[in-house]
Amino acid sequence: MGERYSGTRRGCRRCLAKNLGFPRGPLRRANPGQRRLRSTGLAVWRAETWALGVTHLADAPLAITEEGSDLGTAHPSESVVSVGYARPLGFGSFGVSGKYVRQVTFEEVGTAYAVDAGVQGPVGRLGEWGVSLANAGTELSLGSSNTKLPLVIRSGVAGSFSLRRNGIILGSGQIDIPADDHLRLRAGVEYGQTMGNDWKMFLRTGYASETAARFTLGAGIERKGLAVNYSFSPSEDLGAANRIDLRWRFGTPLAQEARRTALFSQARAALATGQVTEAEDLLAEARALSPRSLEGHRLQQETALQLAETMDPAALLEQARRAMAKGDMAGAELAYRKVLLVRPDNTDAQKGLQKISALLSAQRTQEARAAMIRAKDRKIQATEGRARDAMKRGEWEPALGHWRELLALDPENATAGTEIIRCQKALVQETQSRTLETEARRAEGLKKYEEGRTVYREGNLSKAKALFEEAVRLDPTNKTYRRALDRARQEAAPRAP
Repeated sequence: MGERYSGTRRGCRRCLAKNLGFPRGPLRRANPGQRRLRSTGLAVWRAETWALGVTHLADAPLAITEEGSDLGTAHPSESVVSVGYARPLGFGSFGVSGKYVRQVTFEEVGTAYAVDAGVQGPVGRLGEWGVSLANAGTELSLGSSNTKLPLVIRSGVAGSFSLRRNGIILGSGQIDIPADDHLRLRAGVEYGQTMGNDWKMFLRTGYASETAARFTLGAGIERKGLAVNYSFSPSEDLGAANRIDLRWRFGTPLAQEARRTALFSQARAALATGQVTEAEDLLAEARALSPRSLEGHRLQQETALQLAETMDPAALLEQARRAMAKGDMAGAELAYRKVLLVRPDNTDAQKGLQKISALLSAQRTQEARAAMIRAKDRKIQATEGRARDAMKRGEWEPALGHWRELLALDPENATAGTEIIRCQKALVQETQSRTLETEARRAEGLKKYEEGRTVYREGNLSKAKALFEEAVRLDPTNKTYRRALDRARQEAAPRAP
């Protein structure tokens, strides 16, 4: 599309230069028509979106003259780096971005910081509205002078109308209210036609007041993300402007985005043919993928409106039958109650509600039983885990208690019975091992005691005391050993002179 076809995105070259702050007066364009605009952006597919944008606008070299004197050549340019955030709201969506502006003139460089913000929402079924505030921020410091950024409030509406044979018309209108200029009106219309599975063709026209080139005509063609656009703008002041741009969109959409788009398309087709229930099912799946989608909200409202207008008992009974087949008891109950509002004596609706009540009661009982079984299974698994952990640590007595608890919960558990026998054998072996170890220690203690008595008789009190201490360590409950140790300690203690 041309740079001014709709007036909602770009102004004429003179207004653009003014908005960007290029000085007027003695500047002359050396090579008209060589302006270069580069812009990049990055966005993320989420309900909340962050975006990064980088824009660079470079003018062709300008010959600077003043009263016939050549002052040199200027290379004016402007760069903008912005970070934006957007998210849906209850009534539509909201977005805000902060940006850093850097401007280069003949001999000076200026910088400024600003904030843009806006809100948008739906208008009826096919339209949208939007309001934004742009360039609210600091003044542009350019050399010794400060220049205010062009603060502007914009508001507009847009709508789309589907035609037969895959055609669509888009229309938009916008009002700009600059803080330091006249009110501006902009409008644009685009006709798009899908040809086959891959090709798209567009015809465009636009109008913008308070500009040198008020009218713009354009056309474009697109195939698989590659698009070529052309626009023509006649102007008495600047001459006719022709613009050709090439756009390439690469990469594949995320699976979630592609699925959501397909579901919305299917839901619109179902609504167009009166299949309200089918549209409800498709929208439920689509909104599960993107709960805050503006398009999904709009389609949901349209579906609800059509459903409210559809009070035919036969249609409602069919809706209830389909909801029952899918297990949607709440939806089926609602449809049956709508039938009874229209026909209170309808036996099919009455029987349907009775069946739903019985099914819900049985379902609640089944769910309660399933919950009890799940809780018991979890307790069994936890008890078995504690038992096995105790066995790994060699704690056979606690393990035996856990296995017995498990057998009480599940009497037919063969593993519990086997492990109980294993724990009992391990405890018997452990007892026998402790008994043998105790007897061995007692025998060794008796040996040390006898050796201590021998050296005691020989008068070696220090060695006797050491042997009696070892005997007590090996058999702490033996009173004979303790008495002998006490006697040896007393005799070995130094006496007062």
